[in-house]
Amino acid sequence: MALVAALAVALSGCSGEEDTGRARPAAGRTPIVVENATPIGLGRLDPAAAAATAAVQAAQSGGAVPASTPVPASAKPDANGPTPTRVSGAPARSGTQIGIVRPSWESLRLREQELNAQVRQVTGASGDEYVRAIDQLIRGGANVIITVGADMTQATQDAAERNPNIRFVGVDQYQEQILSNVVGFAFDDDQAGFLAGALAGMMTKSNFVGAVMGPGWLSPMVGFGEGFVLGAEYVNPNVIAFVEYHPGELPEGYADQKWGRDTANQMVADGADVIFAAGGATGQAAIDAARTKNVFSIGAEIDQYDALPNARSVLLTSIIKVISTQSIQALVRGISDGSVKGGNVLGDLAIAAYREAEPKVPKQVRDRLQTIERGLKQGSVKTGFQLH
Repeated sequence: MALVAALAVALSGCSGEEDTGRARPAAGRTPIVVENATPIGLGRLDPAAAAATAAVQAAQSGGAVPASTPVPASAKPDANGPTPTRVSGAPARSGTQIGIVRPSWESLRLREQELNAQVRQVTGASGDEYVRAIDQLIRGGANVIITVGADMTQATQDAAERNPNIRFVGVDQYQEQILSNVVGFAFDDDQAGFLAGALAGMMTKSNFVGAVMGPGWLSPMVGFGEGFVLGAEYVNPNVIAFVEYHPGELPEGYADQKWGRDTANQMVADGADVIFAAGGATGQAAIDAARTKNVFSIGAEIDQYDALPNARSVLLTSIIKVISTQSIQALVRGISDGSVKGGNVLGDLAIAAYREAEPKVPKQVRDRLQTIERGLKQGSVKTGFQLH
């Protein structure tokens, strides 16, 4: 089973005006195309973040592997059950051969001729299969390997240590340990959770809202969950936020539909009238449970409107992780030519279209959420959540 070290978490209050601050750098060139099985918006690369993050991490770690630290007690799931706990192709011409390992939630296919490379793609389900898939690509001659999903973080790091001459791009993977041959394309998951929490906090009538998350030892899940609480409290001082993390490992933590459904049902029984969910099929089952109870839901990572058409009647929106042509192209070329160093590059987040839910979401709520989104991107709104 692939393991990801839990990160230390510090919580503090939100501060700053929502509409001031500095904007992020603009996008780079776009010579390749990334096609997705589920529609995902296109965004921009922040190349300055790679150097800045790498420098900070190197200084913090002193060149050594950072010690793993546990998830805070407030974020740990209740082992006794789901009762909510309150927690604040074309042949290669350039010599580049790219391998892609993907879990089931994301399908990346690169056009070889536009990148001037040979691309091979394999699929792994979890743990040992990830390791075998990476080794298969290396034996086949791949010198740049893209792995997708937070659950592949450790497998990517281990393979990079064993193969220092192979370069790796980890999509949706924050790299705690800085290796010169690995760059993580990571996201501010706490900001995604914060946006979902802010929307839930403005839409609730009961002042109870809930978040059903994948495993609590995965840092993106903790970011989602803690950010959700902070976002709800940011807009609504009277709100009570329930957060539950799946108590198991992978692949069960992302595939436990019974747990996701039971947990969401328990939250609704306890008064929650908005459910935020993330974590593969586990989270999707929670959204479906919200549908059966006729309470609002908010999706994460991909646009759940496309993934769960039966839930559209209660789905307000989804907070999307933006994976762009520009970003993947720049990371592949940058890690290959040395212009992007080991560390992390931050990707963008976006609020999916409201579609049928738009008449149900008052204009002042949509406007306020857009202002908060802009403030988060500019730096004038702080979630108060710190990964390290």
